[in-house]
Amino acid sequence: MRKLTFICALAILLGISTAAFAGVQSIKVSGDINTYGVWSQYDTFYRDSAGNDVSPDTTFWATTIGLNFDADLTENVSGHLRLVNQRLWDYDDADTTAMDIGIAEAYVTLQNMLYEPLTLTIGRQPLYYGRGFIIGSNVIDPESTIDGYAEVSQYDAFDAIKAELDYESCKVDLVYSKINENGISSEDDIDMWLVNLGYTNEDFYNSEAEVYYVGHYDSNRGSVATINLVQSNFPGTVPATYGRVVERVPSYETHTIGARGSLVPIENLSLFGELAYQFGDYGVANRDAANNIIGVKTVDVSALGGEVGADYLFADVTGEPKIGLTYSYREGEDYNNYPAEQGDYDAFYTPFMRKSDTVIYGQNGRYFGNFLNSVDDDDTAWDTNMHQILVTGSIKPLAYWDINDVNLEAKYAHFIFEEPPISGAEDEAGDELDILLTYDYTEDVQFGLTTAWFWPGDYYDRGQPNNQADAELTTQVVGSCKVTF
Repeated sequence: MRKLTFICALAILLGISTAAFAGVQSIKVSGDINTYGVWSQYDTFYRDSAGNDVSPDTTFWATTIGLNFDADLTENVSGHLRLVNQRLWDYDDADTTAMDIGIAEAYVTLQNMLYEPLTLTIGRQPLYYGRGFIIGSNVIDPESTIDGYAEVSQYDAFDAIKAELDYESCKVDLVYSKINENGISSEDDIDMWLVNLGYTNEDFYNSEAEVYYVGHYDSNRGSVATINLVQSNFPGTVPATYGRVVERVPSYETHTIGARGSLVPIENLSLFGELAYQFGDYGVANRDAANNIIGVKTVDVSALGGEVGADYLFADVTGEPKIGLTYSYREGEDYNNYPAEQGDYDAFYTPFMRKSDTVIYGQNGRYFGNFLNSVDDDDTAWDTNMHQILVTGSIKPLAYWDINDVNLEAKYAHFIFEEPPISGAEDEAGDELDILLTYDYTEDVQFGLTTAWFWPGDYYDRGQPNNQADAELTTQVVGSCKVTF
């Protein structure tokens, strides 16, 4: 409730400031209210350490509320504020965190800064480049009020400073973002840098091209207790169990360079592609042949990622059907050889990729680090170590009867591990089918129904049930209602 009181006081102060200062030209208020009903049925996919079926059968309702304030100040200066509340219905902690209001976005835009082509944006702001393959979202659930269902979280912005140089067909973006600030010390922070150069040419197949550099520096690596095998004051051989020393794990620093492009070679056909290479240093625990931690070390990062695809719209067909095909690739590390114990670390790391492409496997793999945390400890995340083939289609099914406010969309995805997380295991991660139906009741109200099925692949059927997953069908149904104003 302290946050709510603070926000109310801030709103009153804003109103006083509006009346007192002629610099405030106008303030626009808008917002949205989203309600979700979620049912998940995972059959026998999850088992505990004794092999007992503990598959969740989850039903819950959640509401997220966003309130936007857009202020035009003095010439070329504007401000944006987005306040958010998100909670489960009848949440047990409703009197504390569930009723809090947080700041999802808050930034100031300064146009023609220093000289005309330069725009400066400072504060918590959305960042999305290309198709979001590298930079697309920074999803968090700061109050844990929606029980980890991060796909519907309204918090996905970056605390950043962005400078944009816009020369009509050419554009340069320079971005610095603080991802994690752990106190005033910089020794345990996470920072990100971005340089993006874009070019558009409407006369050449409506094409666009971008090249970019993304730096990611993670010094929040923690520490490990290592076995000190060398003791100068001990002659001879020292037992491996002697002398535990706490050592800090070196930082994880990656540099990603890439290029992206798209064009429309013929009417209604869009082609796109992206390729990126990642290099840097990865701090890890150093292990001996018996898997004992004997120290820390830094290994080289070297990994590839990319995607290519096409979309085609049948504009002259009733219902305007659209089909798409996308192949995405993120290189993976051989996790069976003690992570990065030998040679380069080959996992392509994309912590700020767009929101997941599918609602079951993609979502769980993205936000829990594997299919679902503690399900299969050997699993790897959706946005690394993965081949993904995604087929999409959409149509307005009632357009024949001149009803154009209903849209039907389908997604089929096939997932293959680039490196099987377990030695000798199959690399087939599974298949997913999502059916999404939306109905625009009015211009301001939209109802949605999503039904999804995931068929785990052969990797999850290894004949070892303890702490692992069965290859059984999983199902999820999500109903939603969105009101915008």
